[in-house]
Amino acid sequence: MSDKKKIKIMSWNVNGLRAVINKDFTKIIHDLDPDILLLQETKLQDPIPSDPVF
Repeated sequence: MSDKKKIKIMSWNVNGLRAVINKDFTKIIHDLDPDILLLQETKLQDPIPSDPVF
């Protein structure tokens, strides 16, 4: 038997953080439960969302 552990890496190409938040972003992340989450092409202007993810 192998003692190796698997890690779940999730990469998501988003086009604006506010847009993905409105598309159940936090629920999807919670449901998929990645160990590492990578977000690409993020665009954000003030004010920063008050969502606990940030």
